[in-house]
Amino acid sequence: MALVHLAWSSAGVATLHKHAKDGPVNLLASYAIWDQFLTSKPGINIGNLQIDSGAFSVFRSGKVIDINKFIQVGKQNPTAEIFSLDEIGNWRKSQGNTLKIWASGVPAMPIYHAGEPASYLDWCVQHTPCNKIAVACTSKDKIEWLKQTFGYVWKKYGGIKIHGLAMASAKLLEAVPFDSVDASSWATAPGRFGQFCGFTGKQVHLKSKMRKGVDSDLFCEVVEHQKREKYSEFIWRVELARIRDPNYRIKT
Repeated sequence: MALVHLAWSSAGVATLHKHAKDGPVNLLASYAIWDQFLTSKPGINIGNLQIDSGAFSVFRSGKVIDINKFIQVGKQNPTAEIFSLDEIGNWRKSQGNTLKIWASGVPAMPIYHAGEPASYLDWCVQHTPCNKIAVACTSKDKIEWLKQTFGYVWKKYGGIKIHGLAMASAKLLEAVPFDSVDASSWATAPGRFGQFCGFTGKQVHLKSKMRKGVDSDLFCEVVEHQKREKYSEFIWRVELARIRDPNYRIKT
């Protein structure tokens, strides 16, 4: 599948517990709130698990991620997909962090941000130990940037698995053949902005927000993202089948 991972959030815990019997949910858990995630983990039906450093959240708060502790979490969860620890605004430090994580034996995905040099994108593709990289972009022209980035990588290297950080919108999933993406809005947008995608398939603003402190059922948001996952897998099935072939190797 073109896996859509729902970012773990305290606002969505009640939903994940309530609907555990409705099937597994792919989750992304942030190291920045790892202890909270572990407390809620029992009772959640987790499909594929991804772990990111939480660098973006920590960057905005002024705190620092302890890379050695992050590495330990990666080692303790060998079946999870691990993202590298990126340094916002400094790709050279991101590269250094990635090399340290790899040297520890954790096959973390390197992360390429819009605006970083193409040579760093080349490095990520050529050296990733898991045949997969992650990309991030905050530009309003995100679709155009994704098409250019995917075009560059697939033309030069014959394709590679790519994760889109915070790129689970229907339009983005239809634009390029992601191997996986993640979304935090499924649990945060209803409470913060009164926005839901589960009723119409698109993000719409309803007249009232969820009340704080109330364990609202957000399963319609979960289902919508799972529908997007299946549709993306269908329209990109040829491209995804090729790069997921165990004998597939990128051109170098």
